[in-house]
Amino acid sequence: MRSEGTRDSSGTPERARTNHARTADRFLVCTVRGCDAPLAATASGFACERGHAFDLARSGHLNLLQPQDKRSASPGDAKASIEGRAALHEAGVLAHVTEAIVAAVESGASPSRGAVLDIGCGSGHVARALEQAGDVVALDLSTHAAQRAARTAPRARVVVANADRRIPLATRSCRAAVCVYGPKPAAELGRVLAPDGVLVLAVPSPDDLVELRSAITGEELREDRTASALAAFGQHFELAERARVEARRELDAERIAATLASSYRGARHRESERAAELTHLAVTFGADVLVLRPRR
Repeated sequence: MRSEGTRDSSGTPERARTNHARTADRFLVCTVRGCDAPLAATASGFACERGHAFDLARSGHLNLLQPQDKRSASPGDAKASIEGRAALHEAGVLAHVTEAIVAAVESGASPSRGAVLDIGCGSGHVARALEQAGDVVALDLSTHAAQRAARTAPRARVVVANADRRIPLATRSCRAAVCVYGPKPAAELGRVLAPDGVLVLAVPSPDDLVELRSAITGEELREDRTASALAAFGQHFELAERARVEARRELDAERIAATLASSYRGARHRESERAAELTHLAVTFGADVLVLRPRR
């Protein structure tokens, strides 16, 4: 089964001509049901020994998502949400969170060879920062996210797949994995991480966006999400370290709109209308960064 990719006059996907080998590529596996054979690079993309082939898309990402693994016609986050978060990264609003994640990976990951997995990579800005820690596989369910991430982090191997069904990487092939505000397939992450690997989770801190929530809903609810995150991973992982990083940013109307678009509240019409009336707001952006290790 071939994923769709734009071809030039010779029949080769445009980005495939510049596709260079990455160490992490050797850990990719076929996602055709019942296969799981290793994937190897070809002239146009990747293929397994059983003849299942996948072309690189024009943007450079690799689509391994099987039809039966789609949740909808356009699965994953919407383009507006992805671009909203990209705008915040490019404005430096989320720099403190990204820096804390990269530091946790660099201090906790095994020195052994293996991939660094960014699961739920979104716009690819965290994946780009992680490149200093090793060869990165950036994974997302959304094709919009993969297209954006491939532009943002061209040195990463960007893959579309449903991680809840199967992460398309070999068992114990990752020295580190990162999950930022995203999906948490604990069993699959436990499978792909090496025994001495490290999993870094970033979950919103209680004060994350509290000022924006107050401005558009009139409520200042604060929720600690670390307990539920740890409970979801408790069977496979144990907590090694935790840290809270927060910064208050002065936002103009454009960045307020980007912040709202990047969150689930962006889909709520009434809250979008209220946010559109804001021209300036100081907003807290915070995360609890959890470092977990596989249970032995």
